[in-house]
Amino acid sequence: MPRAKLFIIIALAFSSFGFILKLLGLPGGSLSLIIGLYTLSFTAFVQMIMSFFKLKELAPVLIILSVLMNFTLFFCSQAVLLRYMWWPGWQTLYVFGLPLFLLITIFLVVMYSRIKTTNFKVYFQKNLILPWFYIFVFGAFPVIVSYKTFYQSFNGHRQTQNYEQYIDSLKKLN
Repeated sequence: MPRAKLFIIIALAFSSFGFILKLLGLPGGSLSLIIGLYTLSFTAFVQMIMSFFKLKELAPVLIILSVLMNFTLFFCSQAVLLRYMWWPGWQTLYVFGLPLFLLITIFLVVMYSRIKTTNFKVYFQKNLILPWFYIFVFGAFPVIVSYKTFYQSFNGHRQTQNYEQYIDSLKKLN
């Protein structure tokens, strides 16, 4: 899994660049965001599968923690992508992803004393903590700010349609 770190760094750089471009309303933000978060999702999915084979020498609890963290990263990065791209389904992924994310975080805090004494520590710090923090920050942002502020910051139609017009168009659909 040494290459996973490189893929994670590239994915986080692409998605950070995408977030900045999307915030500024510049072209290419959506594409960078999609490439970065899909790369992060794919890397987490591959790490989840590889955890069963590469981490055999560890305690089963740590293997399960690694698998659950990678599954949660996969799931939550998809939720963040759908939210920032304004694609349908983000509400469902947030409803299922948020409790899973919080549960794994609590489990992680409880298991940290066991993690820091094993050789799992290096893998854990390089491949899981950075994307975990990244998804936490960018996943919490839409929840913390108001819906109107988020719309005005990240929606691609904000130049041609203000927030009130957007809400009216949603009401017409229902």
